[in-house]
Amino acid sequence: MTVNPLQELMSSNRRTAGRLVAVVAGSGQVARCAVDAGADFLLVLNAGAYRSLGAGSLASFLAYGNANDQTERLLREHILPSCGTLPIVAGVFASDPTRPLEDRLRVLRELGVAGITNWPAVGFVDGEFRRLMESDGVGVDAEVEMLRTAASFGFATLGFALDSDAARAFSAAKVDGLVLNLGLTKEIKDVHERRDQLQQSLVQLRAMQAAAHEAGGRPFTLAFGGPATTPDDLEEILRHSDVSGFGGGCVFERLPVREGVTATISHFNSAASRPSAEASKD
Repeated sequence: MTVNPLQELMSSNRRTAGRLVAVVAGSGQVARCAVDAGADFLLVLNAGAYRSLGAGSLASFLAYGNANDQTERLLREHILPSCGTLPIVAGVFASDPTRPLEDRLRVLRELGVAGITNWPAVGFVDGEFRRLMESDGVGVDAEVEMLRTAASFGFATLGFALDSDAARAFSAAKVDGLVLNLGLTKEIKDVHERRDQLQQSLVQLRAMQAAAHEAGGRPFTLAFGGPATTPDDLEEILRHSDVSGFGGGCVFERLPVREGVTATISHFNSAASRPSAEASKD
C-alpha cells in the first residue's frame, strides 16, 4: 500500500513534537520560494490565484468562476511545475454541482495531490445566508461528507474550521488534521492592539481545539492566518498552545511582496528624481 506523504509527515511530526509550516501558494514563484525556504507542505486554494492578481482572498468566494476549476488550473499551470516533491493539499468546494465529486478527486489523485481540505469554506459565511445554505444541504455537513469521500480515495484530510462547531464536526468525522482559522490576516501596528488580538486568537484557538477533543478526535492542528504576521507572533502562539504548526497565505505572499515592491519602486523613484551630475554642473 502506498504511503501518503502528508499523513507520514503528520505522523512523524507527532512523534518528534515538531512544528510544521504550510504555505498557501498563489503562483509558481511563491511555490519555488516555499521549497527553497524549507516549508513542509503547500496548501493550494483558489484564493491564492486571486491574491496573485492583486485581489484579496475573499474574492475567491464570489461568483467569478468555478472555484474547483480555478484550483485545478492553479495546480496544473503554476504549482505542480514548481513544487518539486513537497506535499500538496488542494482545496475542494464540497457543493460543486457542475462535476461529480468522485471525478474531481480522481483527477487530483492522478495529479499527485496528497491531501484535501474544504475550500472555499462555508464557515466564512454567517447570518441568514448561512442558515439558508445549511438548510439547503450545502453547509458544514456537506464539507464533512466531502472529506470522508476524499479519505476513501486515499487522501489525507484537513478540515478547515472557523469556529468550535465546525472543529467538532470535522474531528468527529476522523479527519487527519484541522486548519484552525484565526481570522483574516492583517497587520496591526499598534503594540497594545496587536497584543490584544493575539490573546483573542489564542482564546479562539484553544476553544476550537477543546471542541475537537470533545468529539473524541486528536487530529493534527494547524493555526492559520489571523494577526500572526511576524515570527515573534508565531512564537507567542506556539508558546501558549499545543498546535502542530502554522499556515498562511497573505503573511507569506501578499505582505512581503507589497513591502518589497513598494520599497524598491520608492528607491528607484528617489534615484530618478535626483539631478544628474551633468545637470548639477549647470
